[in-house]
Amino acid sequence: MIQLLSVSLSAYTQNSDGEDHFKETDEWFEGSILLTNGNELNGLVRYNDQKAILTFKQGQNSQTFTETKVLSFDFFDERIAKKRKFYSLEYTDARNGIDRPMFFEALREYEAFAVLLRFNPVEVKQKKKSVDNPFTYDYSTGPTRQIRLDVTQVETIYLMNPDGDIDPYIEVSFTDKDSFAMSTVNARDTKVKSSMIDKDLLAQYVTEPIYDKLVTYANENSLKFKKKDDFMKILEYYDTLR
Repeated sequence: MIQLLSVSLSAYTQNSDGEDHFKETDEWFEGSILLTNGNELNGLVRYNDQKAILTFKQGQNSQTFTETKVLSFDFFDERIAKKRKFYSLEYTDARNGIDRPMFFEALREYEAFAVLLRFNPVEVKQKKKSVDNPFTYDYSTGPTRQIRLDVTQVETIYLMNPDGDIDPYIEVSFTDKDSFAMSTVNARDTKVKSSMIDKDLLAQYVTEPIYDKLVTYANENSLKFKKKDDFMKILEYYDTLR
């Protein structure tokens, strides 16, 4: 664990293309959990990023934890053959403006900054639409009103400095739109939107000369900083420059 996240924790002590993005997983992985009371649990771990709920199981014992009860947890994700590390860090909840512990995954850890990832809980919005077509028209009452569910989840990549300040860098939103019931086309449309929140943020940590090299590398390899997978490839190149 590098100093950046260790400092932040001590101060606190107190699919990228959208395919199957909203499918919940029931997979358990070997891992460990460090609770805010200092206890460490070792066994099977399952993390649901759609609800920000962490579940632990050891034999017949099963417990569920929210972000306020956990300092950190990790597990070996057999799907990608990689150990993943998460921390519960203080951050402002955009929905209510309140500072509270939130789960962040550590993607990269450097001396000057850390790269973090967080999934916001899934949001479901109900859309209504009046339609007038021979498949749904009720000749006694007129057009029927149909309902569509729009399911959205946002993942954000952050950069954290040695003082524990966490700033958003890239935001990726996944929106799954069901077609309206009884429509002529029965399909689902998943849209992925990537946006750069602060394009100058990375340069503050890697220095301008290094950042210029990253930009050149990205252009030569058709990579975009605002796309998560591309950004991770750019960071792999950054590793060779350090």
